[in-house]
Amino acid sequence: MKKYLVMLIRKIATNSRDIKIYLGGIMSYLLHFSAILLLFIFISSCKPGIKEMTSEDFIKIENEILFTDLSDDAMENIAKKYKYSLKQYKDYVEKVENDPELKAQVGAVRLQMQKKKEEEYMK
Repeated sequence: MKKYLVMLIRKIATNSRDIKIYLGGIMSYLLHFSAILLLFIFISSCKPGIKEMTSEDFIKIENEILFTDLSDDAMENIAKKYKYSLKQYKDYVEKVENDPELKAQVGAVRLQMQKKKEEEYMK
């Protein structure tokens, strides 16, 4: 930093046109640095957030889990297949068990899914 200040003072003493070029170079670097910094901030802020589990996804995961050995590893693999974590699945299971309205909603969705399967089977 000290080196650049000495160079700056020498340039001021020699020619004012040179100082404009020198400051222009510094400003160019600052402009590029700030542009890269803003781009990095923009990219890092656009990460997808944790998505909320839907009743349909919950039922799909639950149906697949019933055909496994019910181990945590198997459950985690199935949850990851639908882009959820095992913790999200278990939290949703607890939420469904404790909330009667959500339990009714899951039951209605399950019934609709079964009707669709029956219609497809009958065709």
